[in-house]
Amino acid sequence: MNNMVETQKQIVDFAKKKRIFTTKELAKNLNIDKNRKGQIYTILSRLCKKNILHRYEKGIYGYVIYSPLFKQYSYMPYSKALTEIFMSDDNGYITGADFCYTIGLSTWCAAKATIVVNGIQRKKIIDTTVFMPAKTKITAENKWYLQLLDFFENKDSLAVDAPNPSHLIISYMNKRNIELYKLIALAKRYYNKRTLNNLVNTIEENYFETAR
Repeated sequence: MNNMVETQKQIVDFAKKKRIFTTKELAKNLNIDKNRKGQIYTILSRLCKKNILHRYEKGIYGYVIYSPLFKQYSYMPYSKALTEIFMSDDNGYITGADFCYTIGLSTWCAAKATIVVNGIQRKKIIDTTVFMPAKTKITAENKWYLQLLDFFENKDSLAVDAPNPSHLIISYMNKRNIELYKLIALAKRYYNKRTLNNLVNTIEENYFETAR
C-alpha cells in the first residue's frame, strides 16, 4: 500500500513537471519495470477520475490544473498536447505552408498547421493541426533532410512567393549542414522522381543565379 502511495506521488510530481507525457516516458523516468505495468495503469486511471490527470488517448496523459478563482479544471488542448509529444525528442517536424513561411519562402500561412510525426499510420486531423505519418522513422540525424525533401515533393503545390527561392533553400541547407549526397540518397529511397527533379532544379537555379 505504501509502495502504491509513493508511486502515485512520483507520478503526480512527474506530471506537474512535464504537463504532457507518455506512459513510455513515465516508465523510463521513474524506472518502472514491466511487472508493475498493471499497477501503473490503475494509478493513472484513479488520477484521471480525481481530475488530477487527463487521458488524451492510449498512452498519452496530461496534468490538470485547477483554478480556485474560476472553480474550473483545465488542461492543454488535444492538438497542442499531441504536438508537444510528437515534436519532442526529434519525433516530428513542421511541413507544408508553415515550413515555407518559417524560412521566408512564403508570406502565407495555412489555416491548419501540418506536422509530420512518428507513431501514427495515417493522417490525423485534430482541431487546427494536421498530423501526417512519416515516410520513414524520424531521427535526430534525418529530421531536417526529410523536412526539406517534403518541401521538394510538394513544391509545385505550395504558395512560394519569395523573389529568389532557390537561394533561400540553399541557405537553409547550409544552416542545417545538409549533406547533398545524403539528401539525394534519402530522396531516391523514400520519395518520388518529382522530388529529386525539384531538388536538382533548385541547385541548378541557384548555381546560375550566383554565377551571374
